[in-house]
Amino acid sequence: MTIGAMTEAEAEGEFEFTSDSSDDEYHQPIPDLPPRSHDHEAGSSSIDPALLAILNRMRADQQRMAEDQAKCDREQAAIAAAL
Repeated sequence: MTIGAMTEAEAEGEFEFTSDSSDDEYHQPIPDLPPRSHDHEAGSSSIDPALLAILNRMRADQQRMAEDQAKCDREQAAIAAAL
């Protein structure tokens, strides 16, 4: 049976989806989890030099690509204006 057929059958009353669970069961507060052993690393101010180098290279690549795209856009605009 397809989803559409199920929806139509439900709308016509052929199916009745009921649950024996109350809504109260779904609104229970979530308890705080105890800290994990690696949580102290997340607050560390030191950055791995290899990771920093990768991030710097990615930023430089993004900047270069943005400049290349801007140059292509200017060239396309010049070509369009010449036509």
